[in-house]
Amino acid sequence: MGIEGYEPWTKADCAVASWILIAISKDIVQAYMYIESARSLWIDLESRYGQCNGPLVYQLQREIASVTQGNLSIVAYFTRLKQLWDELICLKPPQVWVCGVTKPMINFSGSHYLMQFLIGLNESFDHVRCQILVMDPLPDVNKVFSMVVKC
Repeated sequence: MGIEGYEPWTKADCAVASWILIAISKDIVQAYMYIESARSLWIDLESRYGQCNGPLVYQLQREIASVTQGNLSIVAYFTRLKQLWDELICLKPPQVWVCGVTKPMINFSGSHYLMQFLIGLNESFDHVRCQILVMDPLPDVNKVFSMVVKC
């Protein structure tokens, strides 16, 4: 980068670093006030806080596996599962696209969520569950939720 590009670059770098500092917890922000660049800040935060929390992932997976509709409405049941799925996604490290390998993994996650949702439904939804399971391709879990709500 030439001298003419340095000033715009430093402005952009400061803007990104400021955005990151505003977004992180007030408890730790003081440790990063004088970091040299947004990239250094990001790398340090990732190495320090980007680690997977195995016990918490295990606890969430167990809770997801035990969630059933029971006395909950369809909306409350789906919302509970969705909250747990979203929390689990936040704990897992970000996926990297490598030669199209991530897409099948995303599809697996989607079908896995669908199966978890269907498994936890009350028996009164057996007919809908059977109709959904014979569909090819299987719809995504949000579409299935809409279908079940209409029953």
